[in-house]
Amino acid sequence: MREIQAFLAEMYAVEVSPDFISSAPRPVYTAASAEAAAAALDAFEQGPWGRRYPAVVASWRRAWAHVIPFLAFPPAIRRGHVLMENRHGLVVQARATQATGTAERDAAIEMLRAQGAGPGCTVGADKNYDTHGCVADVRALGVTPHVSQNLKRNGGSAIDGRTTRHEGYAVSQACRPRVERVFGWIKPIAGLRTITLRGLAHVEWLFVFACAAFNVTRLVNLRAGGAA
Repeated sequence: MREIQAFLAEMYAVEVSPDFISSAPRPVYTAASAEAAAAALDAFEQGPWGRRYPAVVASWRRAWAHVIPFLAFPPAIRRGHVLMENRHGLVVQARATQATGTAERDAAIEMLRAQGAGPGCTVGADKNYDTHGCVADVRALGVTPHVSQNLKRNGGSAIDGRTTRHEGYAVSQACRPRVERVFGWIKPIAGLRTITLRGLAHVEWLFVFACAAFNVTRLVNLRAGGAA
C-alpha cells in the first residue's frame, strides 16, 4: 500500500479519494502473482473506479514494475513484520505471514505476547494499526498503544487525548520510523528482495535470520559510536 500511495502522490492533476486508496486497489496488490494482478487491473479498469480515474490506470500500466514490485516475493512474505525496541533500534520479534487484510495487526499482537509485553510498556505503530479492535487488544495486554491517529477512518480514531497528551506519545512517534531501517537493509543487503524458498516456515526462518543479521550490524555500529 505504501508503494501505491507514494505513486499516486506523484500523479499530476489527479485528486484521489481516500476511499480509493484504502480499498479500491486491494485486488491488485493482494494478487497471488503478476498475472493475477494484471487480470485484477483489467477488471479494475472496467469498473467504476477505473472509469473515474482513467489516468491512474494508464499510469499504472506505464510503470507496472514499480507499482507492484513486491509481487516478486512469494505470497508468504508479502507481509514481513518486526517488533523493534526504541532505545537502540534492534529487532526483538519477527514474523512472516500470508498477506491478509488483518495480517499486520494480528502479527503485532502475537509478537507483543511473545515478547512478554505488559503493564508499563508502550508500543508505537502507524495509522494502519489505528482500529478499535487492535487498540483494544493491545490494551488488554496492559500495553499502552502509541498508534498514529487516523482521523479520516470511519468512526474516528481509536486513540484520543488521554494518550496523545503525554510526552511519551510524541517520543514513540518520533522513534517509530526507525523500523524502516530494518526493511531498507534486509531487502537489498540480506538478499530478501528475491527469495527462492517456498513454504511459510522456510520463508519465516529466512526472514528471522535476516533480522538477526541486521541486529549484528546494528550492534557493531552502536559499539563503534555510529548510528544513534
